Amino acid sequence: MRTSVEIKTSSWKQKNDYTIAQAVLDAFKWNWNTINNSIYVQVMNGQVTLTGKLEWHYQKEAATRAVNNLIGVKEVVNNISVDSKLIIPINKKNIKRALKNHVALDYASIVIAIYKNDIILKGTVDSFYQKELAEKITWKTPGVRNVKNNLKVIHEPIEK
Repeated sequence: MRTSVEIKTSSWKQKNDYTIAQAVLDAFKWNWNTINNSIYVQVMNGQVTLTGKLEWHYQKEAATRAVNNLIGVKEVVNNISVDSKLIIPINKKNIKRALKNHVALDYASIVIAIYKNDIILKGTVDSFYQKELAEKITWKTPGVRNVKNNLKVIHEPIEK
């Protein structure tokens, strides 16, 4: 899964790639959620590409957040993989309960498939917001290594 955030900067904020790379490494040192010796950084024309392996999805998200506001960064491509060493049995009921407890989701139309520690979400939701929300909630389940979001957005016409 490729996560990309593009940021436009004015000309006075231009930095060379080496300076940006140093700023990224410094940002990782200050961010306790990232493990900086597990992340490799490449900068080309202001595009920061992150690779490596981390144990938790929140660490991957924290890596993007740590660098996307740095001066000179035009785009962040997060190719970090999540590879938890812990194999925690995932209980489908816990995921369903978490989805059910969120008022913005119609959990009944979401089907959850589990293969080892990978989760596949299928079914339908009413909006892209709900699709993204279901994925975020699923990622918070302990032991999840990967989430494939195959939810389809179906817009129901409003009857007058």
